[in-house]
Amino acid sequence: MTDWMDFTVQYPAGAGTELDEQQIRQLLAGAKSWDERYRRLLQLTKQVPAIPASWRHPDHEVSGCESRVWLLLYKDGSGRCHFAVDSESRIVKALLITLLAAVNHQPADKIQLIQVASYFDGLGFAQHITPSRTNGLQAVWKKMSDFCAFFA
Repeated sequence: MTDWMDFTVQYPAGAGTELDEQQIRQLLAGAKSWDERYRRLLQLTKQVPAIPASWRHPDHEVSGCESRVWLLLYKDGSGRCHFAVDSESRIVKALLITLLAAVNHQPADKIQLIQVASYFDGLGFAQHITPSRTNGLQAVWKKMSDFCAFFA
C-alpha cells in the first residue's frame, strides 16, 4: 500500500472516525445563524489534515471546481471506499468534509444510495451555496460516485 493509500484509509472524516454525519448535524444544529454555521464549518478545516503537497498533482485534481480541489480515492480489500479531500478554499474544504462525513469509509453500494443534493439541503446549505460552488461540489461527488459505481 502506498503512503497516500494509508493516508486515505486513516483520513479522519467519515463513519466510525472523528467526524461522522451525526457529529456534523449536531455541530450545525447548534448554530443560531448562517454566519455561525459558516464559522463552525471553517473550524472543521483545522481538524482535518491537508493532503501533502507531493500528492497535489493533476491525477488527483478535480476539474470543474472554482477553487482547486484534490481528491484521493481508494477501495480497500473489504470493499470500503476511502476518500481524502483538500482545497485552496477553506469553505470548499469544509463543505467537502461534511460530504465525507456521510460517505467516507463506507461500502461502494451504500455510497451510491446517497442523494447529495438532499443531504446538503438537510444541512441547510442549499440557499447559501453559490451556483459555482454547487457545481464544484457536484463535480467532486461525480468523481466519487463514478469511482464507487465501478465497484458496486
